[in-house]
Amino acid sequence: MKKIFTLFILGIIAASCSSEDANVDQYETQNIDKMTEADFIDFMQNIAISRDVLPSELNPEESVYPLPIESITTIGEEKFLIEDPDFGACLVRDINLPGTGTVGHFEVKSFNDSDDDDDDVDTKFDFKYTAAPGWYIASISMNVVSDCNLTPLVNGIPDVCAFNIRNCFNGRRTGVTYRFRDNCLPDCTCLAAYVVMYTLKDNGRIDRCVGVWVDGDQLGLSDTAKSNTFCQDDCGEVQDN
Repeated sequence: MKKIFTLFILGIIAASCSSEDANVDQYETQNIDKMTEADFIDFMQNIAISRDVLPSELNPEESVYPLPIESITTIGEEKFLIEDPDFGACLVRDINLPGTGTVGHFEVKSFNDSDDDDDDVDTKFDFKYTAAPGWYIASISMNVVSDCNLTPLVNGIPDVCAFNIRNCFNGRRTGVTYRFRDNCLPDCTCLAAYVVMYTLKDNGRIDRCVGVWVDGDQLGLSDTAKSNTFCQDDCGEVQDN
């Protein structure tokens, strides 16, 4: 009887584990192309948190914008842009994943934007994130301040939960561009940017999900967190839009 009881308990435990594994498998192998934008964002947030890519303390609904963002545009694999990627660039950096290599590209570019109704010419800045082939952008946590010492830290480690710009995007986004006016940015800017990126299987299901920093100087006590400082004057001549 004791042996039968033991086998019965083991059977319950095995069934419980199998059920839990099946739920995880079922959850993380959904085809993203069949999701609404809101469902996909929640889906990716949960995957990123479950895989320790994002901290569990993160509030997905919380976005703070200390600087007026003129526009946020995204592109997917159905669109193609042809341009000189480094023309007028103040800052050009790779997005490198340790053990894998370059999974994306980041640059800050300036350009002149004139209003046809008057003679005013505004200088604007694009913060542009581009995924490498096969990679996609799920979310961006970005901190824009005048001094890197103002970057929020917890025990010397950058706190992405407290970064002052954060956005999540719908599926298959291969590029994201933030546009700012020059008078909305400090003369010199410290930028720290953490990007959640993913790859897909042939059936449209999530494969890898990783968190990657835009390359730069070490930030705080972290071995992986990076930051970059650039000044508006670094752009020199800017292109007309």
